[in-house]
Amino acid sequence: GDIEDGEVKLYGKDNLDFGSGLDLFNETDEHLKVNMLANSADWNLGFYEDGEKMTFGSAAKLGFFPSQTYTTPVYSAEITDPISVDDLNSNFNTVALDQMTFSEKVIDLNEITEAKNQVIYVRVKDAEGKYNYARVILDYDNGLVRSPSSAQDRHIVLRVSYQKEKDVPYAKTRM
Repeated sequence: GDIEDGEVKLYGKDNLDFGSGLDLFNETDEHLKVNMLANSADWNLGFYEDGEKMTFGSAAKLGFFPSQTYTTPVYSAEITDPISVDDLNSNFNTVALDQMTFSEKVIDLNEITEAKNQVIYVRVKDAEGKYNYARVILDYDNGLVRSPSSAQDRHIVLRVSYQKEKDVPYAKTRM
């Protein structure tokens, strides 16, 4: 599956069973949801790869868009630069989230050379201009991208903490 034991898997574009995009808080289901390209309008974050380029980040900035076939995401997330961490239990964030620099962008996973998990802070603005914040951990296990040689199975593994209260700049563990 795409969500198991608190881990979220986002697959590359050649996988026809599992999605590449993440809706951090699906209003209907009241939890995060992995979406296929057919539901790209609901993506906040996503994973794009074409065999050479492998990126993660703001949904609307991924290589899928602009597209004649798929809808550009409406609430594309803003993200921080990744932070390499050894210990996921340590308090590695010393700056308040509302003081961090967020922008809509993607991170080139090929450029991350440290063999460590990567923490990325995320915020998504809603229709009223209010933000929801999240912490995303890109899980490192012999690389950030799993099964890199198999186009069908290529994927990344994330752990997500999401704050569903609006304009509260910290994330609670949710899953």
